[in-house]
Amino acid sequence: MFEVCYVLTHLLSYSLIHLLRDNSIKYWEVSSGFCVKTFTGHGDWVRCISISLNGELLASGSSDQSIIVWNTSSGASVQVLRGHEHVIETLSFGKKPITAVDMTKMMTVDASNGNNANNDSELFSYLVSGSRDKSIKLWDPLKGELLMSFNSHANWVRSVLLHPSGKYIISVSDDKSIKVIDIKQGNPLPL
Repeated sequence: MFEVCYVLTHLLSYSLIHLLRDNSIKYWEVSSGFCVKTFTGHGDWVRCISISLNGELLASGSSDQSIIVWNTSSGASVQVLRGHEHVIETLSFGKKPITAVDMTKMMTVDASNGNNANNDSELFSYLVSGSRDKSIKLWDPLKGELLMSFNSHANWVRSVLLHPSGKYIISVSDDKSIKVIDIKQGNPLPL
């Protein structure tokens, strides 16, 4: 029996996700009590997970210094993100700030079927990661692109969160500090 090291619930899909020290992620359907998917692909202990706002993507961070972005429906790996130089401790999905261009894209209607022609995940998904390498990284999880890297802490980054506006990253570190980073400016705000 492996030790459970992290649990996450997702209200949209009534699911429970947990990590085991055998490098796997188990996706449980709460209503039936059955494990419906097992995600494997990391080479070491999976330490953290985050699920996208719409429930379509799951990101996992590992001691192998990689982040894998998964499609929750199919269980397939969408992207493997590399850039940290130490264990990934924390992940958080959030939305991008909505610009005038994004609003125009959202209003674009596919004439053939009347549905929005754009993917919500593409328009609104940011992924932020924090690591023992003391860095915070902002990713486009669908394109697999590192958008920005911040080195604001003097010790391991333990928790990150994207502000609901999509304009700020909040981080906590073993250096006993909390930082609020303005993404557009690329700098921590004075607290």
